[in-house]
Amino acid sequence: MNRAQKIATYNLIMMISGSAVVLLTSLMELPDLVCVIEIVIVFTLVFTSPLLFKKKQGRVSFDERDAIINQRAMLVAFSAAFGCLGGQYIMPLIKVGLEGSVRVYELVAMYIGALICFVISKSLMVLIQYGWGGKHAKE
Repeated sequence: MNRAQKIATYNLIMMISGSAVVLLTSLMELPDLVCVIEIVIVFTLVFTSPLLFKKKQGRVSFDERDAIINQRAMLVAFSAAFGCLGGQYIMPLIKVGLEGSVRVYELVAMYIGALICFVISKSLMVLIQYGWGGKHAKE
């Protein structure tokens, strides 16, 4: 596996497992602070993944094919995140109507949900485009 595949696999595992833990703790009705701390920990681990998988000296780690794969993955990820955000904006409208109100916490949760959708879809697209098998870089 090359560096992009390792980062995508790591991010995917961290996001799915972290989302499951946050969902379970929210179902157990723990305080909202616990969920926020878990979300911060998961995103910290995800955004430090490039530091965990460092570039190897003397090797080309990113060529034209990798750039095209990254560009396509970003396009799909942004599309998925905006679709997720749009769907999340419609849910409160249906739930409380035009005259109702929502808590600020729910608005923040919408953006966190869009960010989760972004990271998962980008990681999946990177892995799908590389073929899940690591055919690109034989190390």
